[in-house]
Amino acid sequence: MPFLFNLSDAFTSTSDINFLATNFTALPSFLLSTLVAYVYVWTLQKSTYSRNYLQSIVLISIIACVIILSVGDGIARGVGIMAAVGIVRFRTNFKNPRDTTFLFTLLAAGIACGANAFIVAIKGTFFCFGISVFTLCFFQPHCLL
Repeated sequence: MPFLFNLSDAFTSTSDINFLATNFTALPSFLLSTLVAYVYVWTLQKSTYSRNYLQSIVLISIIACVIILSVGDGIARGVGIMAAVGIVRFRTNFKNPRDTTFLFTLLAAGIACGANAFIVAIKGTFFCFGISVFTLCFFQPHCLL
């Protein structure tokens, strides 16, 4: 059975973004953000965590992906990225810098997925995952690995 669409044509222009291209772009963003949320809970030092924060960090990646898809190429994408990062950083009060780091990790993954740079998103997320686990085991004498 031949394919009903050409996948490379689905990602060529932002003016004709279709439903399938949006799903293929948002799915890796969702999967990466779910993995990072799991790592956040796993490496957390406290026994309790905010479920609202977990929901937020999963959704921020998808939202960033959709924003970058809708903005398109060019200078507008750069201005949109800087505005999104500025709003998150300066309008949100985090008590723990670790929370901000995880939020920026997922924002970067969502931006990369929205720009169709899936390899960058996957490698960057797994690199942050590895650093997070490494620092957990390096700075604690009783590592759970």
